[in-house]
Amino acid sequence: MKGLLAIGVLVLGACSTAEEPEANHPPFIATSAPEEGAIITPGAGSGREIAATLADENIGDHLFMRLLIDYPGGEVPGQLLRTLELPPSGSPVRSTMRVQPDCRAFAAASGIHRLMLSVSDRPFLDALAGEDVDPEAPLDSIRVDAHRVRVVWLLNCL
Repeated sequence: MKGLLAIGVLVLGACSTAEEPEANHPPFIATSAPEEGAIITPGAGSGREIAATLADENIGDHLFMRLLIDYPGGEVPGQLLRTLELPPSGSPVRSTMRVQPDCRAFAAASGIHRLMLSVSDRPFLDALAGEDVDPEAPLDSIRVDAHRVRVVWLLNCL
């Protein structure tokens, strides 16, 4: 009987020392130039660039990005411009995402447009694959266990 009790204590002891799973932290923008909310007026050959350095405290997380214009919806439907996945880098700070906004390439009419970078620490949901996306955010819906951050600039198309 003492032998069975000792085995039970060892099994319980092993269970109590098991490591807790790492908490999932949201990704974040470490730096942005120009700053979030800035008005960007691209010009012919101006070379105006947006640079956003991404980070996540969970150094093993992949980061999934979507660049969107006029999103979320409204009178003009939003449009997905680019997707990108960044693998883990071994540190919280990841690569810098760079884009040169081009109104013609984005098929953006004259006026002010929201240019959004959406970053998630899990893959975005896909309505075409039958996944249940949020009707308010169909192009950057995330799973319940995921985190997302959005950064917006205003694109002034002349």
